[in-house]
Amino acid sequence: MIVGGSDVEYTFGCDEVLIPAQLLINGTAAIAQPVGGTTTYFQLLLPENEAFVASELLLESLFIGRLRRRKAIFKHTSLSALPRNLLPEHAATASQVLRPYEAITLAAMRAA
Repeated sequence: MIVGGSDVEYTFGCDEVLIPAQLLINGTAAIAQPVGGTTTYFQLLLPENEAFVASELLLESLFIGRLRRRKAIFKHTSLSALPRNLLPEHAATASQVLRPYEAITLAAMRAA
């Protein structure tokens, strides 16, 4: 999730940060729920890792880093059907990625 606001600017020194949703699962900020069946998931893969707005939500394109260089790992991903030489290389994420304690702290600050 990409989160912004004055508290993010003050605490982290940037307009917005990226919080991996699984970091918020702590019994307070978020609770994991069991799901059944399968889910179809779509995400954009762009030449550069970018933030964009879709349906009034701030999202981030798929970040694959330098996956195409890691042949042993690449062959086990859902991208393995694509030619490796056509995949982009992403040097950095579009937003600063918070560490677990930073994500929990920000969630606690917003809940207070």
